[in-house]
Amino acid sequence: EIYNQLTTTAVISTTTVEHLTIHTIDAILGIPGTYNFAASLVDMAQFLSVEQAAGAPAVANARGISVFAPVDSAFNNSNTKSKLSSVSPLDLYNNHVSLTYNHGETKLTKASQILMGETIWYNTFTTGNYTSLSGHNFSFTLTPNLQYAVTLNGVTANIIRSDFLINNGVIHLLDGVLYNTAPEPTTTASSATS
Repeated sequence: EIYNQLTTTAVISTTTVEHLTIHTIDAILGIPGTYNFAASLVDMAQFLSVEQAAGAPAVANARGISVFAPVDSAFNNSNTKSKLSSVSPLDLYNNHVSLTYNHGETKLTKASQILMGETIWYNTFTTGNYTSLSGHNFSFTLTPNLQYAVTLNGVTANIIRSDFLINNGVIHLLDGVLYNTAPEPTTTASSATS
């Protein structure tokens, strides 16, 4: 199945000739929509509420954005609800968004004042170092059922749908909320050697 389309689009056949792979599909592909349009197609209304409560800068103004959005059911877990009561909406939002540029720094362009970033694609999860807007590093692992899981500051969620293309980046849907906003423990040279 090909995501972010108005109609269900599926690959019906695949042909490979030398280094070229051709996928035949059963519909015409549309141009990727905006973040808000894509969010309306998937189950992420509660994450949009967090974004709005946070007063976060508009995702539409960013380029190369990667959003790790929890689906609505992720917010309804009783354990998660108790953890979220003490987390500010902005901190929570920042844990789920990356504008990583060249594997580690964010860049604000002078002319347009648009945050520029590098989109984190499914096939690059384990090949780079990616940081959330909160400053915590994402780490990715392949689960036994061959799906990826993302961990941020000690909290792990499964990526249940990846590479949902939008006109300025990508959305990955999670089955959990990356709620830990506490500073990550640091290892000092003396504790590392003892």
